[in-house]
Amino acid sequence: MLSEKKTHRPFLLSDLLNFDLHYCCQIFLNICEVSKQEEKSKVLFQPGMQITSWESPRINSGPNPFEKDCREPLKKKVYDKKEKNKVLKQGFLASKVPDNLDAVVIGSGVGGLGLAVLLAKVGKKVLVLEQHDRAGGCCHTFTEKGFEFDVGIHYIGELLEHKPFRCMLDQLTNGQLQWEKLENPFDHVVLGPPENRRSYPIYSGSTRFCEELKKRFPGEEKAIDEYMKLVKKTGRGVWFLALLKLCPLPLAKFLIHTGLVKHLSFFFKMAPRSLTDVVNELTENKDLRAVFTYIFGTYGNIPKDASFAMHSLLVTHYLNGAWYPKGGSSEIAYHMIPIIEKAGGAVLVRAPVNRILFNEAKEAYGVSVLKGQEEVHVHAPMVISDAGIFNTYEKLLPKELQAMPDIQKQLSMVKHSEGGLSIFVGLNGTKEELGLKANNYWIFAENNFDELVEKYMNEEREEASKKIPLLFVASPSAKDPSWEERSPGKSTLTLVSFAKYSWFEEWKDGKVTNRGADYKELKQAFIDSALDVVMDVFPKISRDKMEYVDAGTPITNTHYIGAPKGEIYGVDHGISRFSPELNATIRPQTPLKNLYLTGQDMFLCGLAGGLAGALTWSNPFAKDCREPVKKKVYDEKVKNKVLKQGFVASKVPDNLDAIIIGSGIGGLGLAVMLAKVGKKVLVLEQHDRAGGCCHTFTEKGFEFDVGIHYIGDLLDHTPFRCMLDQMSNGQLQWEPLENAYDHVILGPVENRRSYPIYSGSTRFHEELKKRFPGEEKAIDDYMRLVKKTEFGTWLLLVLKLCPLPLAKFLIHTGLVKHLSFFFKMAPRSLTDVVNELTENKDLRAVFTYIFGTYGKKPKDASFAMHSLLITHYLNGAWYPKGGSSEIAYHMIPIIEKAGGAVLVRAPVNRILFNEAKEAYGVSVLKGQEEVHVHAPMVISDAGIFNTYEKLLPKELQAMPDIQKQLSMVKHGEGGLSIFVGLNGTKEELGLKASNYWIYAENNFDELMEKYMNEEREEASKKIPLLFVASPSAKDPSWEERSPGKSTLSLVSFAKYSWFEEWKDGKVTNRGADYKELKQAFIDSALDVVMDVFPKITRDKIEYVDAGTPITNTHYIGAPKGEIYGVDHGISRFSPELNATIRPQTPLKNLYLTGQDVFLCGFAGGLAGALTCGSVILNRNLHLDSFVLAMKTKYINKKLKDE
Repeated sequence: MLSEKKTHRPFLLSDLLNFDLHYCCQIFLNICEVSKQEEKSKVLFQPGMQITSWESPRINSGPNPFEKDCREPLKKKVYDKKEKNKVLKQGFLASKVPDNLDAVVIGSGVGGLGLAVLLAKVGKKVLVLEQHDRAGGCCHTFTEKGFEFDVGIHYIGELLEHKPFRCMLDQLTNGQLQWEKLENPFDHVVLGPPENRRSYPIYSGSTRFCEELKKRFPGEEKAIDEYMKLVKKTGRGVWFLALLKLCPLPLAKFLIHTGLVKHLSFFFKMAPRSLTDVVNELTENKDLRAVFTYIFGTYGNIPKDASFAMHSLLVTHYLNGAWYPKGGSSEIAYHMIPIIEKAGGAVLVRAPVNRILFNEAKEAYGVSVLKGQEEVHVHAPMVISDAGIFNTYEKLLPKELQAMPDIQKQLSMVKHSEGGLSIFVGLNGTKEELGLKANNYWIFAENNFDELVEKYMNEEREEASKKIPLLFVASPSAKDPSWEERSPGKSTLTLVSFAKYSWFEEWKDGKVTNRGADYKELKQAFIDSALDVVMDVFPKISRDKMEYVDAGTPITNTHYIGAPKGEIYGVDHGISRFSPELNATIRPQTPLKNLYLTGQDMFLCGLAGGLAGALTWSNPFAKDCREPVKKKVYDEKVKNKVLKQGFVASKVPDNLDAIIIGSGIGGLGLAVMLAKVGKKVLVLEQHDRAGGCCHTFTEKGFEFDVGIHYIGDLLDHTPFRCMLDQMSNGQLQWEPLENAYDHVILGPVENRRSYPIYSGSTRFHEELKKRFPGEEKAIDDYMRLVKKTEFGTWLLLVLKLCPLPLAKFLIHTGLVKHLSFFFKMAPRSLTDVVNELTENKDLRAVFTYIFGTYGKKPKDASFAMHSLLITHYLNGAWYPKGGSSEIAYHMIPIIEKAGGAVLVRAPVNRILFNEAKEAYGVSVLKGQEEVHVHAPMVISDAGIFNTYEKLLPKELQAMPDIQKQLSMVKHGEGGLSIFVGLNGTKEELGLKASNYWIYAENNFDELMEKYMNEEREEASKKIPLLFVASPSAKDPSWEERSPGKSTLSLVSFAKYSWFEEWKDGKVTNRGADYKELKQAFIDSALDVVMDVFPKITRDKIEYVDAGTPITNTHYIGAPKGEIYGVDHGISRFSPELNATIRPQTPLKNLYLTGQDVFLCGFAGGLAGALTCGSVILNRNLHLDSFVLAMKTKYINKKLKDE
């Protein structure tokens, strides 16, 4: 028994990494998609154009702020301060707060504004609150004596046109933010005192960077090459930093505790190594060491305390050059705010948030803003803080929440970084007259930075102020080509260095404009020291040219940008900042529901880091929703109040988030997932009851299921079981079938062989070996191939979820087959594979018998598909207690609880589109009238053929992208179902809780081909293959519901064409000929049944009827009577098809779900729902359900151990 339990499919690390790598890169790849199109459309660019994939149909990716290129023609630059301030300085008033907010963002730094823009671009109404008198955070500017100064933006890298970072900034400002490239060299490193000063220019371009250094440092070529190699290799591994923040925490912990982090990412391998240690190993040359490390000032830690990983990011960030925003850094906020406002949001200043509001359940529901002495409460379902982790946790939370262990744990992992000193100089003279250039100078008194800075920062303030040993010098006016027009004949300098908060702390509570003479004197000492350095390096600058000079100290930073200890870079960026543990723990989600973090404390410092924090951004599987099992309801009238709610316009909920067409498991499952994240969903079903192939019907007191015969992979705490538990809130119960769960019956009566199929991979093949002595190797090889093939299924999901260009890359490079054995085996037929394994025809038949569950004979079936079915049942098979209608019965209340509804007798006759070809609702036929129902999203579980060929307007059907998808698929074979009601218990009739697959011969290909090519009259005489199951024998509640009765379900194939002539007849009376043909098939099937089950005789049969392919068309909307949707032959598993047919359709706001999106059957339909939900919610629901399963398993084990 133990060995059987261990046979559950092991979870592959590749599953997690490949599933979640997509989500770590999702936004990045969306940006790449736009940037690629920008590059292709330099000439053809049209404002507002939709983005199309590389020579492919336009693919939606759920709520995606980068879905289309939003660049607009450049507007005329606004230099009038009064005009700009109308945008940047909108003061807070309660009357200005928009109604029905989706989110409140605290802080208008680039992490807050950037996130607000992203949310605005997907229709969210966001309020950004800024405590200062102008928006922008460290991107704001101020003006004194006619000079405009930036406070934080000095230069930014990675802004080559059409690169992802540039594209992102273009989209966040609708293309209005322009950038000017700095001169090359963009930096100068100046070392030593005046009498021995050395200057080293830093050039952009990795080749030129190295070449120029080699000229300056002959003999150090190897060190320079090795440095660049390490920098690039380390920088490339930063994707794993995003993965740790985006993947579920249990996965992150698993990757950390197993040590896989350092094996998978060179970034984390180098993260614990100090910059000093690495460069000291490369060279003995102290000046070269200094040049390798000079840029440490951009993140605030001296080389011996700095992580080489962090440093590598900065070096690579500027490798392609450096840029400055035209018009100054205030342009950033100025062009972002209108996008937020256009979506109904606002950015309000002089709005100090003094606390976040929480309810009794510790859920954030808004903020309190101080307006004078009064508090103004602003409510929203989500609060996002760009105020930094210290301000958020230590100042804005109630004391009892601050004390939470999870909050204290995060605070214990970080510390304040060093304070910053900024000096602003206004000069009389042009850049030419003053010798200023569009580049930066890093000036150091010595080349030993560790000693230099450590000595300085440990001095008393008076001593420190006498000589500043390191200074960053830049001229914003020289960098900005618009400056001369705005301020002719003037120039500015910005000087930046470090300063301890403690040096100035005694004046922190003074009035900001007048902190006293001593403070002013100390400031002036630092200013004088810095100016001495500047005038020495820039001889054309003299004190008489200075019209304005002032300094911002650490306490200035505290006042204006809310930095608790005057820091510029948020939390300290030392080595510990880059531990995997810290990065996995501090993430956008906080320990408090509805409260999130964004900005540089979330990711990294600086503009790029702050934006990355904004991009690092519901989960239906966030918590275990199982409830105590309620008393079973067997009263059909009571159940029908849930399952048979007829469509009436008055029952349609207001303000729908989505409409789903079809109530099969792909539709209902998705509706439940959306409901669990607060979405209001309407599910419309054309039949008179909900459930699709999960519905049941009752005739003469017998209840019959129409599609659920058995389901695998339902051991407790496995992901699939966990998912179903969550989708029914734990109310759906499962009964395991007997073991053997299947019996394969081969041959005619006179030579009949029976082979039981046991669950458990060990027992499965052990029992086969008993039946087939001498075939041990064939059986072992078969099992090995099946498992190996199924393990590669993860790439099937990746192809459907990853951006189409990436999918095409994987396909066209052939990587698909190298990465996944599933796709290597997909083109191989089941017949070919098993025929190579054995000559034994009965064993071949046993290997292939289950082909009926996906509808293709072995020679047309993909071995990959077959492997999925074999592994699906390896741990056994189950049946829903109470019958398959229990599935829909327990899902619908969850949809209703979120404000949605499931309405039947609601045939959708068309999907509604606007002129832009965007779906905005559906038309439902109510008698002869059409009722229009509107929603921002339409999702079809009606199948690809019904959706594209019946529900779209003709002109949209004809779209090449639609026709391309239709050309890739074909209809599956029709199904024949026979329902038998018997008088007698399962014991009296010899029925068991298992299934029988009965075949007339062991050569299935010939058997099927002959049968399906016969005329209907001939075919009806002898059905050569029959699936037989007794739902009543499987369901332990049956005897209580229908004592003394039993049922059988018989399933086979039947061609649609055999019955097509009667398709337009009345469903309850299609005529005598139709009835006669049906009866012939019934009699043929019953002969087989009575032969295999001798206790069943015709006199025990109280009810019998059949559902033909045209019955399936009527009741479940199958166009050609197919049970399994689109054909599941070999071509169905081509990588191209699976990359092309995905939840997103070529039409905006229209999605597909269910078995045509993924695979057939109950599990396949649910996988389609999860895949569609993943796209809509922009998160990996497959992985979310797995994590919850692991979590509940762990909790249960812990409780059991206790």
